[in-house]
Amino acid sequence: MRITVDTVARMAGVSRGTVDRVLHNRPNVRPEVRERILEVMKELDYKPNAAASALAFSRKIRKVGVILPQWKGFFKEEIYRGIDDARRELNTYGVEVLIAECPSDEPDIFVKKISEFVTEGINGLCLCAQDNPQIREKISELKIPVITFNSDIEDSKRVCFVGQDLVRSGRIAAEIMVKCVRDGKILVVVGNMKFSAHRQRLRGFFDRMAEHGRVKESFITAESFNEYSRTLHIVEENLRDNAPILGIYMVNESVAACAEAVKNFSQKPKPIIICHDLPRSTKALLKSGEVDFALEQDIYSQGLMSLRLMKNLLMDTDYVIDKQEFTQINIINSENVEF
Repeated sequence: MRITVDTVARMAGVSRGTVDRVLHNRPNVRPEVRERILEVMKELDYKPNAAASALAFSRKIRKVGVILPQWKGFFKEEIYRGIDDARRELNTYGVEVLIAECPSDEPDIFVKKISEFVTEGINGLCLCAQDNPQIREKISELKIPVITFNSDIEDSKRVCFVGQDLVRSGRIAAEIMVKCVRDGKILVVVGNMKFSAHRQRLRGFFDRMAEHGRVKESFITAESFNEYSRTLHIVEENLRDNAPILGIYMVNESVAACAEAVKNFSQKPKPIIICHDLPRSTKALLKSGEVDFALEQDIYSQGLMSLRLMKNLLMDTDYVIDKQEFTQINIINSENVEF
């Protein structure tokens, strides 16, 4: 009898998708389940014929497009590190990776770039863009698989989102905040509400705060568009006009601007600052105590996993993919930050 993935799944008492996750070393499988599947594979002497699949696949030159915003600094370095590592892997399968950065967040620029890639003959698309009706409609027109990463395009026909469990990360931020700030006003600075990532973090944060009995009047929310000077002004203005601000939640890239405003104002006690991501500047602020907690979202893995999953989809029409592939959420403070 030919041993297949379905055979292993039946013997292990799990779904075909769970076996597939173990085969491709993907996350979100409980250790005991992973161990049981590996034991069944060993017992059945199951060996996936990856070499034959790769050989057959490499005879067809494929193209995958990657479209992302024009990030700078840490975000750009980390996402490109993941993309470059994945690109080297995909090259061995005859997959060419085309990359485009859009100079602004305007939806029509992203739509135009998608159309250009389709004209170039891409077989799959990995995309980070605003959650916008124009982009959503463009995805629905495509006859190729689309994977979103970092920020999802909700209710679109994408096959998978790769990134942080954004609602959960907002809930974690709220849980830390409520333990540190028992009462008083909290300033929430969000980068851009047009991005699903920011909206989802806010939803998780406010939902968890509500579960703790915190009323809406406790919060001041402002949009900064990730601009340093605008963030600096927002924080300084609120520290001056709505004192005392006892906590600041930064759903925003310009964390250094927030820290500068707090330092200039010299409020005592200093407000607790919780943010996302770990560029070197934020690491330094954590180490000095100017920022209290950061939630890491593993941007490197978002670039890597998106392309790996796309390669698997193109190699195997029966490949099972989840609607969401979440990366690890790590809580970093002055005691565990590493340079």
